[in-house]
Amino acid sequence: MAGREMLLESDVIEAACRELERRGYIIGQRLQAHEHGCDIIAHKHQGVRSTLMIEAKGETSSRAGSGRHGHAFDSRQVTSHVARAVYTALVHLSGSSEDIGAGLALPATEFHLRTVAAVRPMLERLGVVLFWVGADGTVEIESTWQV
Repeated sequence: MAGREMLLESDVIEAACRELERRGYIIGQRLQAHEHGCDIIAHKHQGVRSTLMIEAKGETSSRAGSGRHGHAFDSRQVTSHVARAVYTALVHLSGSSEDIGAGLALPATEFHLRTVAAVRPMLERLGVVLFWVGADGTVEIESTWQV
């Protein structure tokens, strides 16, 4: 991964928001990495899940002074933050109506892809949308429903 910029959480959020807007969503909330709450809340006026609540993670620390800034998270750190993101998605789904969908926006790195693969069948069963952000900012969406 040397020789390129790491995706910060804010980069992942921006890429996911661009893709959602391209698909006709209105972004109601777009947090910065240091803010607390649901990272992205997007609305669409049609469809079963007209509101989408998304938790985002980057591939390195967003805090310039931290020891991890500019260095990719290791597999244990990725497992930890993906687990927290999945928990957050489950909370969104648990306290919601059918109009709410949940998603994860993550860097498309080997560790993130491998970590999510272990729980992908359950995420699919629950209808959790996956936004995979490439190093170039492109987004691939995995979903069992039309986003």
